[in-house]
Amino acid sequence: TVVLGTDKDGKVDTFQYVSVCEMLKCTLENPSVWSDFYNQPVEDGYLNTVFDGTAYRDHTFFQGDRKKICIQLYSDEFEVCNPLGSKRGKHKLTAVYYSILNFPQKLRSRLSGIHLALLVKDKFVASYGLHKIFAPLVRDISRLEKKGISVN
Repeated sequence: TVVLGTDKDGKVDTFQYVSVCEMLKCTLENPSVWSDFYNQPVEDGYLNTVFDGTAYRDHTFFQGDRKKICIQLYSDEFEVCNPLGSKRGKHKLTAVYYSILNFPQKLRSRLSGIHLALLVKDKFVASYGLHKIFAPLVRDISRLEKKGISVN
């Protein structure tokens, strides 16, 4: 739970954040995932994954090194209650998810391959802004980029 601030009535505004670093560490420490982690078919001349493209191969951070973790972030807004009812918009949430692109497509597309990073009420996004809400996520991504993580 991350505290954003307090509203005009003194109620504390919070959102949920699941550490990307900790979740990656837990996932990668599972021995059953190692056989799939770098095991993606490579076919010259075909774009099957992000790793086959020149944007990945020529990027200064990756430089074609498949040992670096590559994640894909995406967000979605959804209504918890009936989207057509009278409470429409009142319980709207914003979620940020990620997938680990180092795994084969068949594993990434399963629900177990999609991880929740952040869950926040949509009204907090409007009042506090994305910069404040995404701060812990950006901090984790920056930590991954600069220091990496140790996996046993």
